[in-house]
Amino acid sequence: MKFRLKSCCYMLASGLTLVAVSPGAMATCSADSPYIGSVCFTAAAYCPMGYLAAEGQTIQINSYQALYSLLGTRYGGDGRATFQLPDLRGRSPIGQGQGPGLTDAPMGSTRGNEKVTLTVAQMPLHSHLATLSPTPGTTVVVNATENAGVSAAPSAANNQLAAASTPAARIYAPAGGTQVPLGGVSGGGSGGTITVQPNGSSQPFDTIPPQIALKACIASLGIYPTRD
Repeated sequence: MKFRLKSCCYMLASGLTLVAVSPGAMATCSADSPYIGSVCFTAAAYCPMGYLAAEGQTIQINSYQALYSLLGTRYGGDGRATFQLPDLRGRSPIGQGQGPGLTDAPMGSTRGNEKVTLTVAQMPLHSHLATLSPTPGTTVVVNATENAGVSAAPSAANNQLAAASTPAARIYAPAGGTQVPLGGVSGGGSGGTITVQPNGSSQPFDTIPPQIALKACIASLGIYPTRD
């Protein structure tokens, strides 16, 4: 079954082609008999006669019945009066199916993002600067009385160091008398606050390689591709 072109010459401004229907078809996107549904790219600002821009637009079924029979509603449309063309604006085509070790790519599906923001789970192991702000210490002074001790063991009444007296090394006495600060006693703070400095700003980053934009066109007239 063939659909003849209205014009005998369709010139493509770019030799870049993509076989959309029959990978072995030598006439895909050719100047005289492209296969309907095949996709090609041109460096011109418009698609040549017999082609439509592959930009996701809605098309009337009764105007492009052959093309609809190949695409169906895979790319959109109600299937009664309209269908949609594939939208290749800003997208790179890939082969449909699931290659070894790859994610399945059903026909007509879209995937990928231009920008990605990493989550905590996706970040590599790393460290952050931590700052300790200790609690300020308090000066500690231990006094002793010059009075003679009256007890060898401390008690509620005898609760201060005193001059040793005999017998039994009485070194505790009631508080009072002349106070003498003991030397060699020091103290410090304990505890504090640890602050971990934040890093990063959660900005998304590009995931696309260097590219150049061309016009994607899909053949609407030409040879109807038959199954092998």
